[in-house]
Amino acid sequence: DPLRATLLFSAKESFYKAVYPVVLRFVDFDEVEVMAWDDCNAALYLRPCETGDLSWVPDSTCVRFSLKGTLPVTVHTAVLLPPKSIK
Repeated sequence: DPLRATLLFSAKESFYKAVYPVVLRFVDFDEVEVMAWDDCNAALYLRPCETGDLSWVPDSTCVRFSLKGTLPVTVHTAVLLPPKSIK
């Protein structure tokens, strides 16, 4: 489904943009995975893969989404990460 693929891409991009100020590096597409997709609540839940350095990110990081209009649909996503101290 092209719309779900676009939504997944947008959700991961939102995650990467939110985490960049903490890790100060490019986060690869395969460093997080979707653990749940909740269409009823317009949310995706991501978790970091075990191989990366994102262990401080909770296993159920919520990415909220909104779909607006008809074809073409506009996709909006937003992620809120927990605070992390930088040492």
